[in-house]
Amino acid sequence: MSKLHSELDITSLPKEERIRLALEAVQAEGFKPNGQLTYSLRAAATDYDIPRSTLTTRYNGTKSRKEAHRHEQKLAEEAEEVLVTWIKVMGHRGVPFTPAMVTEYASHIAGTPVGDSWIQRFKARHPDLKIRWTSSLEACRARALNPTLVKEYFNIIHELIVKYHITPENIYNMDEKGLLLGIGKRVRAFVDRDQKTLYQVGDGNRELVTVIECISADGHALRPSVIYQGARRGDEITLAMLGSISHSPKGWTDQELGCLWLENHFEPQTAERNVTNGFRLLILDGHNSHLTFRFCQFADLHHILIVCLPSHTTHALQPCDVGVFGPLGNFWRTEVNSSGQKGVRITKFNLLNYYHAAREKAFKPSTIQSAFRKTGIWPMDPNSIDPALFAPSQNTTTKSAQPIPASLPSILIPIPPELKLSTSSETIPPTTMASTTPETQPEVTAAPQYRIAVPPALPPVASRQALQAQNAELRAIVELAAAQIVRDHAQMVLMDLENGNLRERAFAKGKKREMKVDTTHARHMTAEESLNVLAKIDWQNKMQAVFKDGKPIFDARHAALVAIDAEKERQRKEELRRIREEVREQKKLAAAEDKAAKADERLRKANERLQKRTEEAVEKTKKAEERVRKKSAAEAERQQKAEEKELKKQEAAKKQEAVVEKKRVAEETKAAALYLKQKGKASKAYEAAAVAESPVKRGRRGAVKGSPDEEVQETVLGTPKVKRTLKRKVAVPLPPSESASSDEESGGEYIPIEFTPVKRTLRRRL
Repeated sequence: MSKLHSELDITSLPKEERIRLALEAVQAEGFKPNGQLTYSLRAAATDYDIPRSTLTTRYNGTKSRKEAHRHEQKLAEEAEEVLVTWIKVMGHRGVPFTPAMVTEYASHIAGTPVGDSWIQRFKARHPDLKIRWTSSLEACRARALNPTLVKEYFNIIHELIVKYHITPENIYNMDEKGLLLGIGKRVRAFVDRDQKTLYQVGDGNRELVTVIECISADGHALRPSVIYQGARRGDEITLAMLGSISHSPKGWTDQELGCLWLENHFEPQTAERNVTNGFRLLILDGHNSHLTFRFCQFADLHHILIVCLPSHTTHALQPCDVGVFGPLGNFWRTEVNSSGQKGVRITKFNLLNYYHAAREKAFKPSTIQSAFRKTGIWPMDPNSIDPALFAPSQNTTTKSAQPIPASLPSILIPIPPELKLSTSSETIPPTTMASTTPETQPEVTAAPQYRIAVPPALPPVASRQALQAQNAELRAIVELAAAQIVRDHAQMVLMDLENGNLRERAFAKGKKREMKVDTTHARHMTAEESLNVLAKIDWQNKMQAVFKDGKPIFDARHAALVAIDAEKERQRKEELRRIREEVREQKKLAAAEDKAAKADERLRKANERLQKRTEEAVEKTKKAEERVRKKSAAEAERQQKAEEKELKKQEAAKKQEAVVEKKRVAEETKAAALYLKQKGKASKAYEAAAVAESPVKRGRRGAVKGSPDEEVQETVLGTPKVKRTLKRKVAVPLPPSESASSDEESGGEYIPIEFTPVKRTLRRRL
């Protein structure tokens, strides 16, 4: 193992990291006088658990798979580094980037859409980024928690503690906690694997009860004060923790209850613990129930110093919110879940018992002391506030707060002072930061100047090795410059987008400007000037109360005077209305007469038009009846002609059938006679008689039927027209001399006759 990495745990590193370290170790060891490596590749491969072939190829210049495919990326590696830095900074500032936003910004940098799957590969290339669920933070809180206000707050706390020698047991923090009686917390539980939905049946009672809690820096907690919602207190409520109980219409604290808590609750309990009879410091938020003249005057008379936290900073500066109320809320919801499983409903009558159980678990001395330590109150430590909490305030700061601040590129080096004061006319090479001009006169400038570290020019007789070395050096400078240009381009694109968002927020038209949020600084409320301001406010409030009490009397007198003036005005308007009514009636009468005359004229004209239209309708009716009559006569004549034509067609068809039948009989007779004549078995006279008296019958398609044992043979020729040849045995009587003996036995002889049937065409009757 090389001494360079002897302290690293090589086995826990990924393969690419081990290869990089191995090559770095080999190059650091150098070469032997004979030119061989001092730290051999074989030894490095063994020490860093890498295959020797892999280390050898990488040493010879072969790129890794990631480097070989780097040119295929939509976004250059340098641009991705800028985007990653931007994402991290904006995430700390409370403006986290969703995957869709990262894809959109990457598309702007690349100048083309990067695709939907690019974000997954981007995430794999940058394991230092991860996706988490966000927590909401109000804009007013992000704006208010800034280093300036926090520093002022700690200065006031430190000054009071030092000036009045306040001990930890006399440093208190007070705040209100709201409890929902029937809302528990979400829990994980065992269920059936096939169960898709898991419900937790609960009461769901959203009745609010406010509890005022006060803790001290030494880990002690005062007894709580409970505020119920209602007009009066119920008799069934018990004091399980011996704390005070009050009520208000909405269940919240108000100015009266705040003063009563300070007078009857805080002062007696803290006086018992104040053995040194010193000043007590009470830190609280800026709720109006704490900032009344009566509240602060009573505190001043009893040596209670009131410090008001800066507005909207309690989530980071108030001990109750930072370290106590979180565990208290968790244990309270656990008690709600436990009571729900037992079937017990938490109400305001049994609330204190369950709240006492949760409070005992949360209000431990170590937890309370940790809350004061996290907020930097005791021990006094302003640096205990995490600087990351101030990051969201940079979004609204008036100072320069770019997500990626300006930095000097690595390829630029400062120009030495002797070169700045040089009187030579040599031109300094231009830089990427600002253009320079030839310096011909000595000049001293306050702004720093930079140049690129370009190697000096080689002489004309330089060796090849020197040229190659200088070429490699220049190539490295060009690669660094190219990478810096890519970074600058990506950063400028992101800054353009951020500038567009800021300008839209500031100057967009048609949008309602947001109200300015009050970010009041921390205040010492028992100081003389604060008490004077509160006294003036209290006097103004009292005067407002006086005016409020006297307002009904003033309103009644004003109403009486207004009623008299209204009555006079009503009478005047009534007279005017009467006159206008008379004029209106006269106009209506005249208009009605004129309207009646016009109506009579319209009626006369309408009657004339109606009579004319009636006559025209009668004439049209007569013409229509005449057209219908003529059309019916023509239709009857057409039907008669069609019937006569159909009869003629039927008679012609019958005549055609008779002619065809006559021709067929003649052809059959001729064929039979020809056959007998050829055989020479009968005389001409016998042939005619035989044909006339023969029992030959016509069958279908002109076939000749003989005895029941007739034979039919069909031959279909392969010609376009199908020809059928039928051979049947036809009983033809022979002469008596030849058939005397055979007739007695068989009743006659069957002679085959071959003929072609005649095609019959029948016209279908329509």
